[in-house]
Amino acid sequence: TLPTKKIPQSKMKKLLTLFTIVVLMQTVSADDMLNFMPDSPLYGLQRAWENIEYVFAFSDNAKAHTALKHAEKRIREAEYGNQMEFKTAEIMNLQKEAEEKIEFAENKAGKYNLKLKKKIQEVRQKHIDFLNRVKEKLEAKKIDTTGITTAIKKSQKRFIIVQTEVEELDKDLLTLINKKIDETCNKINPDTISPQIN
Repeated sequence: TLPTKKIPQSKMKKLLTLFTIVVLMQTVSADDMLNFMPDSPLYGLQRAWENIEYVFAFSDNAKAHTALKHAEKRIREAEYGNQMEFKTAEIMNLQKEAEEKIEFAENKAGKYNLKLKKKIQEVRQKHIDFLNRVKEKLEAKKIDTTGITTAIKKSQKRFIIVQTEVEELDKDLLTLINKKIDETCNKINPDTISPQIN
């Protein structure tokens, strides 16, 4: 028989921990694992991971989707900060970053990317809804809402502009589809179609 060497308990614990981490990484995405709030000591790790995601988002479409994902995180974090009574300045910094990421996505979306523009509108609406909740809370506390009112108006203006673009794209797409249907129907000669007898 071969001699067996007993593994020390401390090494066994380390190996078990490493094995658990590897298994978790296989079953849970990095986004799920790195979902910390700004008051977490691990929040910096999440932000570092986001920077890595941008590096590996090569196309404009991928960059826009990554920015929207991060904008939604900033909105959730700002919402959390609002509930946990963070300082108004901290909440406003998070919402400002969300707005910047939405604008970045708009710039990367291109003129004809209808699906992405609709996603931008969805995220922007979440942002506007959040800003309105913060404004109501500030008004209840009799705190000046000039800054947040300006942010709401700016976001609503961008929403209207992009919504107009979305509606135009929808209309152009419908016109193009109808044109193709008409062209196809005109190519069909009814005289060449023989009736099927069963």
